[in-house]
Amino acid sequence: MSRSKIIILLGFGSILLLVSLLIIIGVNNLSKSKSRLDQIINSNNLKIQLVTKMHQTARERTLSLQRMLITDGENEFEKSMYKMIYYGGQFLSLWTEFSKLDLSANTEPAGRSVHASCTHSQ
Repeated sequence: MSRSKIIILLGFGSILLLVSLLIIIGVNNLSKSKSRLDQIINSNNLKIQLVTKMHQTARERTLSLQRMLITDGENEFEKSMYKMIYYGGQFLSLWTEFSKLDLSANTEPAGRSVHASCTHSQ
């Protein structure tokens, strides 16, 4: 074989090796990015679910308080009061679960505000 053919084959082989190495590194980085993105999405979905449940519970508690204030009957008053207490406990339970999650810097001020209002109402 001539010297020029050997040089061309070695050059082609080294380029093929470099491209293969870049592909392996790229696939590895994509895999890591996908894994991290999945973690973020799952975490955010859990946060959204908890906040939605907290919103619904706060709404139900407010409705129970309104019913309690406009009712004339003692039985209706007590039912509304117990529902209000129940929904308050539900909200605190959800809040405790939510506060254990990794909160971003944007979530922290709102979290402190909700925590203060929860502890103040007790």
